[in-house]
Amino acid sequence: MTRELRWLGPDELRPWSDLRSEALRLYPSSFLTTIEEFEARSDAEVQAQLAQGKTLGGFLAGQLQGAAAYLRRTGPTTEHRAEIGAVYVRKDARRTGLAAAMMAQIEARAKTEGVSQLELNVETRNAGAIGFYEKLGYQRFGVFPGIVKTEAGLSDDYFYVKTLEA
Repeated sequence: MTRELRWLGPDELRPWSDLRSEALRLYPSSFLTTIEEFEARSDAEVQAQLAQGKTLGGFLAGQLQGAAAYLRRTGPTTEHRAEIGAVYVRKDARRTGLAAAMMAQIEARAKTEGVSQLELNVETRNAGAIGFYEKLGYQRFGVFPGIVKTEAGLSDDYFYVKTLEA
């Protein structure tokens, strides 16, 4: 199956919105945004976000199957850091190498931008993601209790960090 990675732009509004809505519907406690918040955003707002080139899309056979946000910190005391967030890969595309390729692409971009530390967080009940990030060398350094509140209750997140070699 052909795999392609690219930084999404405004022209990919529909496929990205469909993917994001699916993630928020299926796993509400894994994201800091609710489906209602996302769906309340105008197409123009979402296109403006995509135009920033901070959302990596993972495609299999030409179809968007995964995405992750890359958010570099700014300012002289934090510019060495970047956050990876809103990571989601459709169930049928898991264990295909797509997520690992996406993370490698983000790490490569971070290195070219002089970032030496990547950070992410993951719900403490998401064993698959926890194992995946730890296999990639991310180190757990803390817990944020009650980071997300849904109808099902409060969820905790683990925080992870990875130091990138120059």
